[in-house]
Amino acid sequence: MKTRKITINLLAVILTFFALSSFSQQMVNINLSNYNPNGCFPQTITFTAEAPPEATNFYWFFGDGQNANTSTNVTTHTYYHGGNYWVNLQVFNSTSQFLGNGNINVSIGGQINMNVSTDSACINETVFFGVWPQSNSTVWNFGDPNSGINNTSNENNTQHTFAAQGTYNVKLVANTQCGLDSVERSIFVSNTAKPNADFWYNRFVCPNENASFGMNNHDAFSCVWTFGDPNSGTNNTSSLPNPTHNYSLTGKYPVSLTVTNICGHSKTKIDTINVVNNLTFSSYNNLNIYTDNGSTNFSACPYDVFRFKLQNQFSSYLWYFGDGDSSIIAEPEHSYNEVGTFNLSVKLTNGCGNDTTLSQIVNIGSTGNGYQGNPQINNMPYACPNDMVSFSTNENGSNYLWSFGDGITSILSNPLHSYTTIGNKTISLKITNNCGNDTTVFSNIIISDTITPYLSHSENGNGNWGVTANTACVNDQIIVYTYGGASYLFDFGDGFTTSQTTQLVTPEGTYDLANHAYSTNGTFKIKLTYYNNCGRSASDSLNVVIGGSQAVDGKLDIANSGSIYSCEDVTFLGTGGVNYEWNFGDESTFTTTNSIVTHHYTASGTYTVTLAMTNGCGNSATYTRDVTILDYPLPNIYKNGDTLYTNVASTYQWYLNDVLIPDATDISYVPAISGLYKVEITATNGCIATSQAFTYCFVKAGADKNVCLGGNVQLNASGATSYSWTPSATLNNSDIANPIATPTGAEQYIVTGTTGTCVAKDTVDVNIVNSLTAEAGDAKTICKGFSVMLEGTGGGNYAWSNSASLDNANISNPVASPIVTTTYTLTVSSGTCLSTDQVIVTVNDPPTITVGNDTSVCKGNSITLSASGDGSYFWSSGDNTATTTVIPLNTTPYTVTVTNTALCAATAQINVIVYIPVVPTISFANDSLKSSNAASYQWYLNTNIISNANNYFYIPTENGSYTVVTADTNGCTATSDSYLLSNVGIAQLDNNGNTLTIYPNPTNDVINIESLFNKNSEKEIFIYNVNSQVVLSKYFSNKNIEQVDLSALPKGIYFLKIKGQDFVKVEKIIKY
Repeated sequence: MKTRKITINLLAVILTFFALSSFSQQMVNINLSNYNPNGCFPQTITFTAEAPPEATNFYWFFGDGQNANTSTNVTTHTYYHGGNYWVNLQVFNSTSQFLGNGNINVSIGGQINMNVSTDSACINETVFFGVWPQSNSTVWNFGDPNSGINNTSNENNTQHTFAAQGTYNVKLVANTQCGLDSVERSIFVSNTAKPNADFWYNRFVCPNENASFGMNNHDAFSCVWTFGDPNSGTNNTSSLPNPTHNYSLTGKYPVSLTVTNICGHSKTKIDTINVVNNLTFSSYNNLNIYTDNGSTNFSACPYDVFRFKLQNQFSSYLWYFGDGDSSIIAEPEHSYNEVGTFNLSVKLTNGCGNDTTLSQIVNIGSTGNGYQGNPQINNMPYACPNDMVSFSTNENGSNYLWSFGDGITSILSNPLHSYTTIGNKTISLKITNNCGNDTTVFSNIIISDTITPYLSHSENGNGNWGVTANTACVNDQIIVYTYGGASYLFDFGDGFTTSQTTQLVTPEGTYDLANHAYSTNGTFKIKLTYYNNCGRSASDSLNVVIGGSQAVDGKLDIANSGSIYSCEDVTFLGTGGVNYEWNFGDESTFTTTNSIVTHHYTASGTYTVTLAMTNGCGNSATYTRDVTILDYPLPNIYKNGDTLYTNVASTYQWYLNDVLIPDATDISYVPAISGLYKVEITATNGCIATSQAFTYCFVKAGADKNVCLGGNVQLNASGATSYSWTPSATLNNSDIANPIATPTGAEQYIVTGTTGTCVAKDTVDVNIVNSLTAEAGDAKTICKGFSVMLEGTGGGNYAWSNSASLDNANISNPVASPIVTTTYTLTVSSGTCLSTDQVIVTVNDPPTITVGNDTSVCKGNSITLSASGDGSYFWSSGDNTATTTVIPLNTTPYTVTVTNTALCAATAQINVIVYIPVVPTISFANDSLKSSNAASYQWYLNTNIISNANNYFYIPTENGSYTVVTADTNGCTATSDSYLLSNVGIAQLDNNGNTLTIYPNPTNDVINIESLFNKNSEKEIFIYNVNSQVVLSKYFSNKNIEQVDLSALPKGIYFLKIKGQDFVKVEKIIKY
């Protein structure tokens, strides 16, 4: 069996080589059935190839060591182990001519993988471990019993430091969706361990053609490439992990890679590259046309955007898209605007001047082809409550409808969502393409509060963080990307740390970015600590090398997902430099040091974007790519029965004859009349588009009728502006909406309704019966003040009793508006036929409700409103009790609705007038503090109330912070801002040992002031009225008694103020 396996593989290689050397190639699509990407092993999958009709031999390679050779395009295969498998197919005709190949990836669940940062570590070096996919039950044993309790771990992502030399057998046991699984791996620990210096490269290249190199050791501390090309000067070496080099002359060149590990040990590997001038295309691997993300699906809908690409670089490209358009760039973008089959081809020329042409059939389908493609949902399998989870899909659609399994939905292409409860959630995505076809796919996520975050950098495989470049120059921006965390801490190894990130939405998902520019040369370890909402964290590190004369290792990407339209901005991401010069292809240019820029194209078309970047070493490089800008497609209007529908969007507005239809803001609308209907939508990206006019022709002839021979009946048409009935001989008027019909036998009447140029028809049958049976319908119950439609049947002519409370007593379905319980009698008649029936409409009284008179409240205060009535309550404030307490900011009407047991409701309103008091202001003049006008006053010093200080003014006797609280005529109070006073006298009289006696007080003429002062100085006396006005003043020396005559002053309250060199004293006096 083993020999046969090798023979088949060798035969396939020989045939493939022959075919690649002689014929143009075509990609063959492979479709899967009976395949569950989230399922467990074993799985039996059916593979179907979309092969040319002349294909007769199919060589299948299933990626698990098993192969098959079939004569048809269909085969099955069973996978007995979990893992990712790359399936390859080679197709030949009956003469062994190679027709094309195809490949597809198959993922089978149930097997865990152990991620290890290195298999060969130094003593005391920290080795990082991770499990993929993540598990909700993980047990690690590091085979290092001397480390004590650190020998085991239960985290998905963990680390261990081996303190002694030896070989350690690390075992991982984890629980997957398919049950328990285990894996083992040996870690060799020694300070003499040598690093792995193996590398891959193009063994044959042409002169002046980029040769690609890559190292296999992703955990090297540093690396140095030497390309054996001294004529290239400083470009003869590189410290990039995956560099390119351009050889100008033919010959054999020794290429060496020196890798240094973290122990300081180095290893060098040398190999030879051949630069020849006769390289043919048979020397290239994977010489196929792909679409973006490496897909081989060339079926799409009109306006879908393809990005065509190759896995090799050549000197020139000439693309023909089969619809008259062409391009000469390496990875062009193109959209087909019509349904059909298009012959895509590209002529490739390598550096040796040899050329070949690849071809591919592109199928642009219509609505009849069903949904083409195999969309999948991308999301992390585990998350914590409140973690922001990023969801995306591998396919572009025109509309998306996500359901996250917790009642929340989204119509974004790459939504973010957080869960608030734990459990297993099923996610569904309904994706609609530009053909109008849709499909629904599913995924799962487990929300748990015990999740340890998974963290592994991208170079370890299946990583969820990384850097845009591992080597850079001084001042180059190093961008670190990750996603899904609640928060992060980035340590760049040069003393700079940050937790700030910028969010970037891309077709692959939503990323969090942090960037940093190093100011010195060296090797730096970037450490990311990743926190989730379970309160757990994980850390991982990688190295970046700064310095030397690095060539630009740049990239130009577009962050927008899906099709890009002229009504939205385009986000470009350029990495690898310090200065960026953008040319957007529409005569707009922009120079910046930012890695992320946005640009708005005002017109549709395909634009070639050029980015010239210079890194911190002064080296430059230029990158180009196409961006296709589309006019936003007009929404379609579909008719299903009597209902109109349009595409899924964020908002909708329907129009009739270019006039807005009120409240017509749903995805569907049911017209009531004929006319020209349009719908305006707002898409999730903010684009606004209006459909073409949809002609809706509408007429209704009404329900079928019964009539007795010789009788008559009224027909009822609606929906148009003019009507014509046939046959007309038995109608009293054939050109009105409601003619009277007197048929001589059973008759079908046809009504033609016309609205402008819109014409529609409908029919109604009038049957001849021997008798009529009146049916007045079921009994009705309404609340007083409401109406109800009666439901009469029986045919013929209708007559209802109690016509005063009916809108029309001679139709089958009048609207009744009784104010008391009423019995209605229906009489139907036709010729000699007569029948009656009755229906009772019960009228229930609404509850009696009272809420009292309007009331008032001061702003900021609460007020309780009360209502009375028999039933349940609901206030406009949200309370559902008889009372509600509110704090209105402005005058507000409040309504309360009371609903009784008969479900009749009454509503009352009470207005709460809010008085807003004026905040007082304080001024100071003539030794007095004054307040602005109010109804009452209270003064405070240093927040303490001043007794009896209730006037609009106050004469201060000491320094401090004064405020006044005023009340207006409504009783609403307000407090002034503080007024800081610092110019009152140095000390009060009593505090300096002085005494002061005033008598008599009250007085009607003279007062005596008896004083004893410690200092001989002149004193001043001031008498103030209550308006703070000085009405009398005088000077006196230091004598025992001084008299002041008040006889000329009117009766009232006054204030006596004595002011000396270093004191002030104020007393109140009363004149009667």
